[in-house]
Amino acid sequence: MGAGSSGARATKKGEIERAIAMGRSQLAKNQKQAAEKLELISRGGEEPCLKLAEEGAISVVAGLLAESKSGQVRFNSAKILRNLAGNPQLLEQMLDERVCPTLVSLVKFRKPSRMQETVIEAMDKIAVLMDAKLELLPAVPVLVEYLARVELEDQLRALSTLARISQHGKCQYKMVKDGALDT
Repeated sequence: MGAGSSGARATKKGEIERAIAMGRSQLAKNQKQAAEKLELISRGGEEPCLKLAEEGAISVVAGLLAESKSGQVRFNSAKILRNLAGNPQLLEQMLDERVCPTLVSLVKFRKPSRMQETVIEAMDKIAVLMDAKLELLPAVPVLVEYLARVELEDQLRALSTLARISQHGKCQYKMVKDGALDT
């Protein structure tokens, strides 16, 4: 479910702030609760996603995605970023908050496959930004390898992401020069 999907609900006053504070905690239990709450809120559509970004959730969630030891926290964090990336108004902020390098570093992990699919979906959404294409370029060999082992529906998302990345002239040159598309 991306931004604008069903699951919309009103957030209680202070709910987002509390969840973000819990996400900053070093305790795995707090991180898990925060990621679950923020993921639920991020499914609510445009308004809750804008509120999450306004309250500083992007950097907290990117941190959870990069650093949490819990696979469930990382997976929920990837879903949150995917949902936020569905809102074009937030893409520049996500780029500024250095989300792309985090996505690139995590796309290489095959397990769980749902995580890799979610990260690729987030990358596809943010790759509409010209500056994001360069930051996502290191993921190209992983995306090419991914194409060889997944079903058609998942191939389409990866192909879309590759197409978006390759729309930047410097990316095209580097992909060919480095043989990134060779299998």
